[in-house]
Order: sequence, then C-alpha cells, then structure tokens
Amino acid sequence: MYLTINARGIQLLQQKIAAKQEALITSIPRAMQQISDDAISVLQVATPVGSSDGSGIPPGSDAPGRLRDSYQSDITSSDTEASLVIRTTQPTKLGYVVNGRGWVYPVSKKALFWQGLPHPVKSARPSQPNDFITPELPAIIDRAVLRIEAAIKEAMDV
Repeated sequence: MYLTINARGIQLLQQKIAAKQEALITSIPRAMQQISDDAISVLQVATPVGSSDGSGIPPGSDAPGRLRDSYQSDITSSDTEASLVIRTTQPTKLGYVVNGRGWVYPVSKKALFWQGLPHPVKSARPSQPNDFITPELPAIIDRAVLRIEAAIKEAMDV
C-alpha cells in the first residue's frame, strides 16, 4: 500500500491565512472604537440631566461638568486580544444617580450651599435611585455583537 500526500497548495493557504489574520488585527480595533462610540452615545442620551449646568463643585474627586459628558473609553488591543472599558470621570455623581443617596447635612459649616440654590439650606432631601444604565445594556451589547460580526466578516472577505 502506498500513501501519497500532495501539499502543493499549502504555501498559498498559509498566505491566505496570514492575510486574514492581518485583516482581523486592523478591523477589530476599528470595531472596538465603533462599539465605544455607540455605547457612549447611548449612555449620553439615557443620562438624566439635572437643573445645574455642572459648573459647581463636584462631589468627591469627580471631574467638573455634566454627568452625560463624563463618559470615556479605554481600548486596548494586541494581536491576540482586545478589550474595551467605558468609564466615567464622575463616579461619585453616577453612584448618587444610579443608587440614590440619603439625607445630606453640612459637615464643616452650619448650612449647605451649592451653585443654583436660592440660599444656603440646613439639609438636602434624599434622592431616589435612577438606574438608567441597566435598561440600555441589551441594546449596547446587541450593537457590539453586530460590530464584531461585521469586523470578522470584513476580515474573512479579504
């Protein structure tokens, strides 16, 4: 019995695989940026807007400004993996909105004051939780899946 293996096309196959890998390496980060842009846009639209213009002193170590303008993304990618993190520069404020907060009393003065109040006050009432993020997650995930599938299809069509 004789066994003959014909591997004439192996080099061409290796070149095609390398081209598809290279295409993935460039299309996935682009898709990650699109996913980031989509997610931030959805969050900005869903974020409740208060009566303040965001110019007051922010709570904790938060950045100043409006919460809806505080979303940022960190994208990292390599030849073997990619990750995307959406974060806010105002985590304390986001926590107050999503989880609510209890009564607020002055710590070092006799009254509370912040820009937009008609006068200093002795306390601030609790705020109710408003989890505006959770209802948006399915849409964000669905869009992300579509973007990744499109990136893979684009790479495979090379």
